[in-house]
Amino acid sequence: MAKPIKERDTQHPFGRKLNEVMREKGIAGDYSTAATVFGVKTPSVYDWVDHGRIAKRHYKTLAEWSGRPLEWWFEELRSEQQATEDSPVKLHSSEEAPVCLRAKQEDRSDSLWPFRHLPVTALRDLDPDDLRRVEDFAMALLATKKTPKVQNGW
Repeated sequence: MAKPIKERDTQHPFGRKLNEVMREKGIAGDYSTAATVFGVKTPSVYDWVDHGRIAKRHYKTLAEWSGRPLEWWFEELRSEQQATEDSPVKLHSSEEAPVCLRAKQEDRSDSLWPFRHLPVTALRDLDPDDLRRVEDFAMALLATKKTPKVQNGW
């Protein structure tokens, strides 16, 4: 007798969203079907649900398969993640500007500003929603890389 398909319980925002999309597609708990879509093994999808670890090479398929933009997939991660003292990336609330925008351009050293071709003033001109999108993209990119511990929040 086949084992009944059961949705995995998870507290991870990415996992909850993955379960939600799978329910909408009528494949709730059928992680082997999702694995086939992404060309991975079923335990990889379990890891996505439990820990939110998904390789960036799957981002395009994720957006196409779900019909949702990547911002939707990662928006809760930014708001729920607590930056620790040893974390190389510090998140800010929507009311607080990032360190790079609080510093005066003449006071910053080039070693603190990671963008060679992007002046601080370019980010100052963005509206808050666009600035959050830029930060979300950078956070998603950094989350896919093994970043070394860095000084001063960068």
